[in-house]
Amino acid sequence: MDKLEPPQAFAFEGNVSHGWKLWVKHFEFYLAATEKDEKSNKIKTSILLTCIGQKGREIYETFSYENPGDE
Repeated sequence: MDKLEPPQAFAFEGNVSHGWKLWVKHFEFYLAATEKDEKSNKIKTSILLTCIGQKGREIYETFSYENPGDE
């Protein structure tokens, strides 16, 4: 079987809302196909941050959380 490639980095261009919906669906398919959809949220978040690309990680770093552990 060929290696399953993760989704390409998200392109923060054009219709971002539409693009995000498509990208997330592709990411969910990737998690299921690689049997990582049952992993902990911490692992899935790390996979997402790896796949989303530099711009997405930069945006993620600007988030603030009201409660510890909400990350």
